[in-house]
Amino acid sequence: MYSILNITPHLGGGVGTVLLNLFVNDKANNHSVITLDYANKKAIDICHKNNIALMSQPNHAEILNQIEKHDIIIFHIWNHPLLYDFLIRKPLPKARIIFYLHTAGLHLPYVFPEKLLSYPDICVVSTPLTYNSDEYKNFKNKDKFRLIWATGGNQQLKNIQKTPHETFNIGYVGTVDHFRLHKDIIEVFKKTDIPNVNFILCGGPKEKYFNDLIKKEKLNSKVFFTGEVNNIKPYLSKFDIFAYMLSPTHCGSCDQALQEAMMAGIVPVVMNNPMECTMIEHNKTGLIANSTDEFIEYLELLYKDFNLRNSLSKNAQEYARRNFEIANSINKWNKIFDEIIKYKKTSKKWNIDKEKITSYDIFIESLGKKAELFINNHKDNIAKILKDPNWQSDNKGTPKQYYRFLGGNKLKELVDLYE
Repeated sequence: MYSILNITPHLGGGVGTVLLNLFVNDKANNHSVITLDYANKKAIDICHKNNIALMSQPNHAEILNQIEKHDIIIFHIWNHPLLYDFLIRKPLPKARIIFYLHTAGLHLPYVFPEKLLSYPDICVVSTPLTYNSDEYKNFKNKDKFRLIWATGGNQQLKNIQKTPHETFNIGYVGTVDHFRLHKDIIEVFKKTDIPNVNFILCGGPKEKYFNDLIKKEKLNSKVFFTGEVNNIKPYLSKFDIFAYMLSPTHCGSCDQALQEAMMAGIVPVVMNNPMECTMIEHNKTGLIANSTDEFIEYLELLYKDFNLRNSLSKNAQEYARRNFEIANSINKWNKIFDEIIKYKKTSKKWNIDKEKITSYDIFIESLGKKAELFINNHKDNIAKILKDPNWQSDNKGTPKQYYRFLGGNKLKELVDLYE
């Protein structure tokens, strides 16, 4: 049994589900966890119930002390200011380090700089999409990479009982925000011609904005935003189709909501984005649309053709059980643990040649070579860049998030460029 310390920006939501599923079900090892920011109540309760040691928001000295005490350290990686702030500022004591990459790394601001990939002993990617990133393609030591699909397990959805309902329910579960949802989502609500249809969208944080927009478009009789929900199972039991229309530049990698829908046997209709095309086989485990009109066409087709919907439902559930079961994930992790335990512990230090590191430096380092967009660029050009949906979020590695956590005048100047 190995002692494994997991260090994560936070513990909650989709990634939290993945991590907690691993901690609870990996009976061969002793997992503990440090959250640089928060752990939500659900995560705290699960850790307490399963005797998983949890520390939230410790100082850097406490983290370094814990690193020295454990056999293996896993950093759970996405572009979060507290994570980069720690890695860049603090040389690590001798340790065996794994980075688990929780995004695909295909789109800014979620990229994996060369310095980040060079840092650990082993990099584990959560999706084969990462192998398409510029940074991976240009990285010399590809032998250090392994693949384990990120999965929440979803065991509780295997035999979900459908709740009788009179309406035809088209569901969505996930972040409700501009950077996540496709720009034509309102057009889908308006133009989909299905009798007695309900669109039900579960999630936040911008549900109020979308709710107001729906009222303005006079669609509030068939489009409903629930806000964040603690238990998605009752909603999945009522969904007839899973309409997962995401932005082409979304940062997802191995989507938990999509896994849950497939495990519950709800047929997904998606756009032809890289992540969705990796997870779904068209006309076998779901339908992949190449345009907004085609997306609407597929929703209407599944309403009319019960036999097709039933066939795709069974295939999707079968695929999910085969690929997203937690037992498969744990088996792969244990092979990596057995491998890395043979490595000699070594010290680690971020490659930065600066004595005084500012919050702006941390932000720039998180973008690697693609930080050129912000370095020595005219303010008007930067302001145009920040209009892209991926830069609009208050979180997700944007200047807004970096400034909120780390402060600093130069980051404030970037935040001021938002309109």
